[in-house]
Amino acid sequence: MTQDDKSAPVMRHALEHMLDQFVDEKPEWAVFTTFTFVSTFFEANVLPLLGGIAVEDLKGSKLLRADLNDALASVRVVVACDRSAEPQPKGELRYGLLPVGLERGRFHPKITLLGGRLKSGSGKNGIWMSVGSGNLSLSGWALQREVVGVTAVTQQHSDSLRPMIEWLADQARQRLSMAEASGAHAEGSVVEVLDGALRGLLDPASLAPASPTSPTLHLAWPPGLARPDAPPTALLPALMGNRRWEHAAVVSPFWSGVEDLVAALGVKTCMLVPAPSSEGRFHRLADAPIDRCEYGRFSSDSGRTSHAKGVLLSRAREHVLCIGSANFTQAAWMHGAGQLSNVEAVLRYAVTGASPWRSLFQELPPEDMAPPLEPGDPDGEQAPPLPPFEAEAVCDWGATRLKIRVRIHADAHLRGASLSIAEHSSPVDIRKASLQCFDFPAPPARLVTNFDLAYATADGRTFTFTGLVLQVDAPEDVLGYRPKPKLNDVLKFLRSLRPNEDPGKASKRARGGEGAEDDEADNDESAARSIDLFAFFQGTFQLRRYFQKHSELDPCDPTLPFGLGVLHRAVVLQEAPDDESTIARYVQLAELLATLDSLRRHAPPPAYEALRTQVAGQVRTLEAEVLERSSHSELFQRVFSKSQPTERSQMLIEWFRRELQVGDA
Repeated sequence: MTQDDKSAPVMRHALEHMLDQFVDEKPEWAVFTTFTFVSTFFEANVLPLLGGIAVEDLKGSKLLRADLNDALASVRVVVACDRSAEPQPKGELRYGLLPVGLERGRFHPKITLLGGRLKSGSGKNGIWMSVGSGNLSLSGWALQREVVGVTAVTQQHSDSLRPMIEWLADQARQRLSMAEASGAHAEGSVVEVLDGALRGLLDPASLAPASPTSPTLHLAWPPGLARPDAPPTALLPALMGNRRWEHAAVVSPFWSGVEDLVAALGVKTCMLVPAPSSEGRFHRLADAPIDRCEYGRFSSDSGRTSHAKGVLLSRAREHVLCIGSANFTQAAWMHGAGQLSNVEAVLRYAVTGASPWRSLFQELPPEDMAPPLEPGDPDGEQAPPLPPFEAEAVCDWGATRLKIRVRIHADAHLRGASLSIAEHSSPVDIRKASLQCFDFPAPPARLVTNFDLAYATADGRTFTFTGLVLQVDAPEDVLGYRPKPKLNDVLKFLRSLRPNEDPGKASKRARGGEGAEDDEADNDESAARSIDLFAFFQGTFQLRRYFQKHSELDPCDPTLPFGLGVLHRAVVLQEAPDDESTIARYVQLAELLATLDSLRRHAPPPAYEALRTQVAGQVRTLEAEVLERSSHSELFQRVFSKSQPTERSQMLIEWFRRELQVGDA
């Protein structure tokens, strides 16, 4: 499938074709790999397709974006990209983003994997895959000439894919291990989605039978990542298939080591089809062998920007067509020997009869060729330089910490390096080859999405690497999946809740804002103070009655718009700048804890324990603060004049606890 003109968005058509294979056009999971990642494009043009929402309807509609986030709860998505291309931080949509890096190469495959229940085969599970040249960006999906192949996943594809999926899952686990809690979860459930994809690839029932026309998948896998018992994974010998070919045609936007690569192909003639420059000119390749190579261009729309990558090997009525992510460079095709080695993905089609690229190209006369360009960065698609270190960061919301670790490469020659994140900064010891760990307080209720590591090389040049921060155990309203709850609005809705109300209607009414305060001046804040304790107790009374009636619901479900999770978030998001609001928060959390315990038998034990541990810890912290503040109160001194300050404060707390227990009874 090639994109031959601007009206044919081939990457989108490939995804739509795959989606059409699944029940309701919705897979259960999706894994994308890409080199360059533009989150604004992906979230506006690709994610809606997975959620079943028309792109043109989504733009500018907060309600439909909320619907998309709800849809993505059942279509779990992960994107893996290369960190050296400095991907954009993700926006407020539900999916996982995993930047990865190689010490001596780039993560360069462009693969889409979808898994779920198929329309055919009585709804059995299956996996579909596309492999192409287009990145997850506007250029890759709409502007440039690209190429892509689509196929049901067979056993051969599974065998090729599993090492990459295992490696990505291991990368995600290593990053997640930086969090303090052992059961921590990364934003977008990255580990769980990758593990689910791996289970699908290991399930023979999910794999399609291979046919004579099925393409084979070949991954270029750098030696440093391969298992000791793994076979060689360089592309060139795998794609040649131990045969001698007479002719080759190569399409690529970037080139390096052309003379060596053409010699390794062993062909008599080779047509090179470079991409036109920004001025529409075709430049000769400085290292192309003149005696065996000629130049060609696309027959139609030849001046169009081209990012397609493909190789056609031919002999008498027999051809091998190879399309995918690999430029015609040594980093893509010839691994080892200390050189750059990329991760690449290519589909190989065996074709008999006429050439599949017949009439696709026309020869470029020598007089139309421009002189060679100055060498740039042919192995990296003009990407930023590979950073001379590994650097990873997480925001641990459970511990309210920002954690970063840095490892300087052994062959790095640096003059200096410094790290900055949020309002924190620290020098990095460039003499230290072992892992360096940095730990800073995280700002409350604010997302920190990236960090910077500035460094100077031995020749005096300075660079800044910008990395992304993985959010761990972050609340959904902080991530933007749901609006931040306002306590006044939550309580007003809870007071209107009736035991016999249908849960579906109640959820729709809560999400629609019925019962919410119509306060435009405060529409961007969840911190408007509420110290109406009577209204709070009314709300929790109605909440208990409702869940006792609807035992099928989980009161701790964080996605339920009228559950204990939303009420807890509404309380802790309020500011507490003075004694009055601090005491009010203590009373609210203590009542919430009592409500949680009264509904214990209605909640799954893990959900109950997780929420109770969190709330109980906050109550203990606030109780100590309330004891301290009340012991210095003039009013308390007059009322309890015969008692010591600590004793009279403790008397109040004990009385309050007894009253809560009476309310539970």
